[in-house]
Amino acid sequence: MKVAENREIFQTDGYLIPGSKCNYEISPEQTNRTRGKFYSPQYPSNYPRDVTCHYRFTATPNNRVKIVFEQIRLQKGDLSCLNSPDVILVYDGSNKSAPIIGHLCNTNSFVEIVSTGSDLFIEFHSRSHFPGQGFKASYLFDSKPQPPGINDIHVPSMGMYYHLVSYLLGCQIKKY
Repeated sequence: MKVAENREIFQTDGYLIPGSKCNYEISPEQTNRTRGKFYSPQYPSNYPRDVTCHYRFTATPNNRVKIVFEQIRLQKGDLSCLNSPDVILVYDGSNKSAPIIGHLCNTNSFVEIVSTGSDLFIEFHSRSHFPGQGFKASYLFDSKPQPPGINDIHVPSMGMYYHLVSYLLGCQIKKY
């Protein structure tokens, strides 16, 4: 009974793509939520060997995706993650052709990653012989900060520039 309860607690808040073990689509339209949780397979138990999982986040227009990896416990590899058998790759877009903005491995806590647009794609690879516990993370669909409007920009008057230039010239003259 305890194992079944844990599985319900650690379920990814998203739409599991039919026929896949761990490929999810996560958007406010599908989940009716602006925030939620997602996990590696079988979390908090060890994840399986030789698995690749995808988590595709799609925010509404003018929103972005904020991810916080609260806990990462992957099989240890080198510190750079380049040769680590188990990795989490975060792409700033809807698929693997987007730029990588996160390359996570080993053990870490509270890593925050924010997309620049409305899409974010995460790929989790497990290739080690000794899998770790995996990861737990939260997501938030958040509004993008708006650039300042024309009325919000403060431009000093020419008189102010005149006084500044006069002051600087006066300082230079006094030095000679």
